Amino acid sequence: MGAKRLKAVSARAHKETLPAYHDPGLLKELARRMAKERMERAAGLVTMGTVGTVKPFNLRGVLPSHNFLDGFLEGAEALDGTSLDALGIRIGRDTCYACAIRCKQVVKIEGTGKYDVRPEYGGPEYEGLGALGSTCGVTDPYAVTKANTLCNQYGLDVIGVGVTIACAMEAVEKGYLDDEGLGLRFGNGDALVAAIEKLARREGRLGELLAFGAKRLAESLGHPELAMHVKGQEVPMHDPRYKRALGVGYAVSPTGADHNHNLHDTAFAKEGRALRELRFYGEDFQPLPTEDLSEAKIRMLWTKTRERGFVNSLVMCDFVPWTPEEWREALYAATGWRLSPEEMLEVGERTLQLTRLFNLREGISPEEDRLPERFFQPFRKGNPEARLDPEAFREGVRAYRRLAGWEGGVDPERLKALGLEEFQNALA
Repeated sequence: MGAKRLKAVSARAHKETLPAYHDPGLLKELARRMAKERMERAAGLVTMGTVGTVKPFNLRGVLPSHNFLDGFLEGAEALDGTSLDALGIRIGRDTCYACAIRCKQVVKIEGTGKYDVRPEYGGPEYEGLGALGSTCGVTDPYAVTKANTLCNQYGLDVIGVGVTIACAMEAVEKGYLDDEGLGLRFGNGDALVAAIEKLARREGRLGELLAFGAKRLAESLGHPELAMHVKGQEVPMHDPRYKRALGVGYAVSPTGADHNHNLHDTAFAKEGRALRELRFYGEDFQPLPTEDLSEAKIRMLWTKTRERGFVNSLVMCDFVPWTPEEWREALYAATGWRLSPEEMLEVGERTLQLTRLFNLREGISPEEDRLPERFFQPFRKGNPEARLDPEAFREGVRAYRRLAGWEGGVDPERLKALGLEEFQNALA
């Protein structure tokens, strides 16, 4: 939409013209059940959100730091949710309308002058604390909270902004980029905040370059190796040296590095809810180590990415812990459609096949199913066992493509089986 300079889409409807729910009683019962069981299902999210994961990731040595050169950052515990609480920065939780989870952080900073923050813009979650904090080497919670607020005010993605600025910081430190006197170095919270203002307003050459995003910024400097991205999308705060199938998911995703329509290896390393729910789709998945990249793990990834495509098509929030059975019931209550588990995955696969086809048409080739070379090197500082083997990774990508029918573009027979035969000749 941005390329077309489309700013908004407006729609108006009258209540009497809205479609009726198939079974409004069942829909209300599902909502009541979630509200009643929210603490049992999502206690950590209800009480803390994701801000409590900074310290554990740092202790494991896998917290993205210094533009993913490191997995450990001295002082990063200052960014954890417990620290935000102790400092009085985090003052409460808020919610989307009628939601039982209340995942939105409410923050407030006053009396500091340069870092004052009003609560209405919301506070950082793990991705913001990592991208704007540890990835930039910044451990000042006031500066990181201010940076997150600026992103929310300007409508900027915190991951994209943080990873782009981290790329710029490394480029400045290596002498590839003039920071125009900003002091853009790892650890400089003032420079982080100032850089976001320049990026948002495209001020000066530096602001213009930052607004390009990490990929184009690094390419313009002649050092594409500094940009941590896949297909132009900056890498989230989950390092593929630790979560290895997730790294394959980054590479094969039609939209680039994305942790939301992906598989997080840690959730499937032992028996638990994640595995039980994935078995809903018919395969008897068993626990696999986090570092595993076998064909069995890739089958897990293939199932999970199709499931995520289905849930995204429902426009269901990731933080509300519905079970697959409840997604199916909610869809039935709203529409009267009773889908089988297989049909649910088919809905998700349609999104994957169509976006892959779109990429191929637009010149994004299978060669782009890759990760930055940095992820095949050990951390300078961090968990020494967090290593991603290049050949195991490449075989994981090949295995995923076989499952998806992407070995030679997009399989026309697969499109036909999914009811997408009108697109069979899209690349002709």
